[in-house]
Amino acid sequence: MRETIAILERMNCVAKLFSFTAILIANLQAADFKSDILPIVEEHCMKCHSGADAEGGIAFDDLEGIQEVHIHELGTIRPGNPEKSDLLLRLKLDDEDEDFMPKDGKSLSSRDIAIIEKWIVEGAIFDKEAMTEKETARIAKAEMANRYFPWTNLAGKTLEARFIGIEGESVKIIMANGREYTVPFESLTPESVAQAKELATQ
Repeated sequence: MRETIAILERMNCVAKLFSFTAILIANLQAADFKSDILPIVEEHCMKCHSGADAEGGIAFDDLEGIQEVHIHELGTIRPGNPEKSDLLLRLKLDDEDEDFMPKDGKSLSSRDIAIIEKWIVEGAIFDKEAMTEKETARIAKAEMANRYFPWTNLAGKTLEARFIGIEGESVKIIMANGREYTVPFESLTPESVAQAKELATQ
């Protein structure tokens, strides 16, 4: 019990620390692919990711293919889930990492990365002016996935984090800085446990 309480107290401290990218995201307008993302990939990514021989099968000049093949819950781009989106993770790697992108270029600016992350967080929409039914549904789902809920332990400590899911008799949550935690129900208030179970049904 004491160990779990200590974890939540450390999490409460961590919650006060936001990355530079997170601050930028908060100050950006809503993004869509055509207006905001395409100019970035045209400048930094087209050399390797265009045409029939595009690396990884990701061709940014094939917009229909990007939408249908790469943007979904298990895709390279996971709407509402930047922490699991391989595209974003690779852009954030150290430029000496073998999986870093762009392969033959410099790291994208913090602002460019923030724009891409915000785009994914908001549902990876292609054109705000002509959204499909699928994209409209994605926005609603992304909004729910990115809501922060209060979680309170039995010592009275409260923090805000996003709900990931339930794992056995524990709830998995994620902080604003991307850190994930698994918190046992027995260490939380009945209200927080009920909240977790309700969110799991949505």
